[in-house]
Amino acid sequence: MATGEPVSKKQKHKQRPTSTYSPEDLRQRIDRARHEGRFQQALELTKQLHKHEPTPATLELLKEVYLGRARQLRSQGKTCDALTVLEVASRLEGASPAWLESLAQEMALCGEIRRTLILLDKLSEPASVQRILAQVADAAVQQGEAARAALPPALQADFDRIILAFAQVESGQDEAARQTLQGIGLRSPFLEWKLLLRGLQAYWQNDDERAIENWQRLTPERLPARLAAPFRFRIDAAFRAAQPPATQAMLQKQIDCLQGSPLLPQLRNLQALLAHKDKMAAALRQVETLLPTLRQQMPQLVPRLAACFYWQILESTPEDILRYRRVFGSPPDDPNFYRLQAIGYEKAGELHVAHHYWQQYEQEIAAHPQEWPGDQAAHARAFIWQRMGQNAAAALDPRRQPSRRLFDLLGFEEEKPPPFNPPAEKCFEKSLELAPDLLETHEALLRYYLATDQPAKAEKAAQQLLQHFPHHVATLELLSDLYRKRGDYAAALGWIEQALKENALDRRLRRKTSDAHLLLARAYVESDHFEEARRHFQTALDLSSGSDNRMILAHWAACEFKAGAAARAEELVQQAQANPGEPTDGPPVPPVGVSYLLLTEVLRLKLDRALKKRFQEDLKRGLATPNQDGAVFLTRILAGLHQGGVTYFGKKSHTQKVLSYIHQARDLDFRETQLEELCRNLLDMEAYPQARRFANIGEQRYPENPVFPYLYALAWIQQRNRNLPMWDVVPRLKRARSLAQAQPPNECRDHMLEDIDKHLHELNPFALDFLSRMFGFDGDDEDDDGDDADDDW
Repeated sequence: MATGEPVSKKQKHKQRPTSTYSPEDLRQRIDRARHEGRFQQALELTKQLHKHEPTPATLELLKEVYLGRARQLRSQGKTCDALTVLEVASRLEGASPAWLESLAQEMALCGEIRRTLILLDKLSEPASVQRILAQVADAAVQQGEAARAALPPALQADFDRIILAFAQVESGQDEAARQTLQGIGLRSPFLEWKLLLRGLQAYWQNDDERAIENWQRLTPERLPARLAAPFRFRIDAAFRAAQPPATQAMLQKQIDCLQGSPLLPQLRNLQALLAHKDKMAAALRQVETLLPTLRQQMPQLVPRLAACFYWQILESTPEDILRYRRVFGSPPDDPNFYRLQAIGYEKAGELHVAHHYWQQYEQEIAAHPQEWPGDQAAHARAFIWQRMGQNAAAALDPRRQPSRRLFDLLGFEEEKPPPFNPPAEKCFEKSLELAPDLLETHEALLRYYLATDQPAKAEKAAQQLLQHFPHHVATLELLSDLYRKRGDYAAALGWIEQALKENALDRRLRRKTSDAHLLLARAYVESDHFEEARRHFQTALDLSSGSDNRMILAHWAACEFKAGAAARAEELVQQAQANPGEPTDGPPVPPVGVSYLLLTEVLRLKLDRALKKRFQEDLKRGLATPNQDGAVFLTRILAGLHQGGVTYFGKKSHTQKVLSYIHQARDLDFRETQLEELCRNLLDMEAYPQARRFANIGEQRYPENPVFPYLYALAWIQQRNRNLPMWDVVPRLKRARSLAQAQPPNECRDHMLEDIDKHLHELNPFALDFLSRMFGFDGDDEDDDGDDADDDW
């Protein structure tokens, strides 16, 4: 407007200042109003300030106050008003990414899905988008089916899964809910709803540890964490203690309301009765009066409760079967309780009686296949025959039979148990007829043939397994071992090479393949086929490392001595002895293992007497000074000779000298890896007492390593014709499992855990602890120094 022009009344009114406060006064009043929670007044004052000073700073302040007012309205439950404020705020200038992110986040918290997604399209930071999408997911689940159309197609599938899983859990379809939730990935915005549901399933199954594990992963600010809070408050002591007193009172009130059914105290009383196996009759009487109400209010709990009582009968008396049938009726999958009685007699050690009931149960399934849809009947029968075969095989194990010495001391005649009908072999074969693809049965049959010393049948069973599972590494390796023991080194090499192809990075398989090449090379040396032998020696070297190289070089040197290439032989001997042992006052001592190996080859191949005398002197000097590397290397050589079936004149005497050397080395400071390899080598030698002694040393020196209690137990399990001390072996396996589970996952650790679980199931299928209760043994503080006092080194 030009100076001097007349001003109308309307223009004068527009020019009149809207506030008498200075900008500094306005800022102070804004800060005070925000601090006191008067965001509406703060918003009006900030508008005035920005009008007087339209700067970037006042614009940012205005945005902050708008957001503060929206949060205040949302916290008061006035989400519509909050969205109105946010809509006005979205029209402000300066739409920076941070501002758009704040707006989108607040809109998502208010449940406005469409507007939030529009704002997200303008954001480029993936982490921010993912965080806000999670809040959109919360809003969608909270609004239910009505929100589905607002979601983008990429989120609708996971939304449907969550809604369906809630319905399945509510109707008691736990397994179906687990399958539904399986489709929700780790990057899904609905992941925390999956964790919430999994935690609730565990909570209702009294698996508090798993429930807490799931709920600990929830973000505290999100809706799933708030929904889980009352339940977690009840079972998680650390979470409960971390809450302020007001929150504790609120959560306690919420859990009381959630569990306010009059059935709850009755169910808790029932739980207390079930904890005592001698109170089963009283528990059945109480549940009989409770069932009518339960069927009305919580019908989905009735089959669960029936299942609890069904399995609890195993801890009570057979008379309770009749009481159970009167209260719950006959179980659909075991109408005559044959399965229950079979398991009960198994627990009591009456395997012959259990065999009879398992047959009746199998016949019952075969007679009513309509109760088992699809191929379930065939697989159920196959598992029963497998179980019968395992029981029949276990009954034949001499380690499970009472000691002959005990019968002699008591003056009783030993009564031999009657044979199983059908026997173990027939049971396994019947199982495979019904389900040829049942890996567990193939493995059980293979173990049975090995345990009963039937290598030809074991070989046939292994090849039958490979027809269905051609990539089964353990069986390929086993076939290689069987052929190696037979002396067919070419076939052994072929099988172990197949195993190595399946797992090319497995160092143990590479080592066994190298050993197979070495054994075949030695066979070629015996038949004077030196070129073929050299080719396999070189391949063995390529696959090996460390001390194995010295062993291969020593064998190769013996080959060259026999071939008449003395210069080449001496060169290989020098390479094998390149790492001398501990220095002494006299002349250098070659590695004791290399000296022993060269001597055995000279004797075996009947080479020149001068070579025999030379290497005998080297061995004598080496055995005089035990060291860690020598002990490990010597056992490695002996293990290879034993597994390869190699014999020569004087081998027994040499073995005793080596075992004496190892015994003298027991107090040396072995590294953890050295002790582990030493124990494994002793197991391969079938030197079981010595393996237990060094495994016990490993447990004492490295108590956190699960390998040593595991190898100690294996030294008992693999020793045939010896009573198995269950009271010692089972606790060691359990301790090894506990230590292994605490370690990070890897292939070796996982393989060991699988093997431990297999042995625990075979030795103690129902985890009975009657021996520890009887003898007061807890398996933690045993001292095994006198374990094998009657075994000579």
